[in-house]
Amino acid sequence: MIPGMDKLVHAIMFGWLTLVVCWDWYTSTRSRLNKRQIAICAVIAILSGGAIEIVQWAMGNGRSADIWDFTADTIGALAVMAALLRRP
Repeated sequence: MIPGMDKLVHAIMFGWLTLVVCWDWYTSTRSRLNKRQIAICAVIAILSGGAIEIVQWAMGNGRSADIWDFTADTIGALAVMAALLRRP
């Protein structure tokens, strides 16, 4: 395995989750999302990442919460948010 690859995968997955949440919001309203709505989509993805880490820790089946996984989740969500906010 390539060192740090799992963090890259986390960032990609949660960036994608942010994009999917935005897309779902767009298709349900058929109107362009404003900056606040895009930020809400990113927050939903970030909170989901945090919840997943907490659940992994609480399950007690050998999985642990990892602050670096959560950090990668957050970076991925914020990167997609920034890209969406820059669009014309």
